[in-house]
Amino acid sequence: MSKVRTSDMTVMQTVPTDASPIGITYAPTRKQVWVACYGGSVIVFDDAKLKG
Repeated sequence: MSKVRTSDMTVMQTVPTDASPIGITYAPTRKQVWVACYGGSVIVFDDAKLKG
């Protein structure tokens, strides 16, 4: 998964996920990024701790 600055499309950070990510959502009130993967896993990233 890559974090992209939309003003100039610069990739700010890339972090690994499980195989075959199929969905992503952002919870702004919690500053969390949720990634669903085909194998059934859901990974939650703390956006406050991600670089960028």
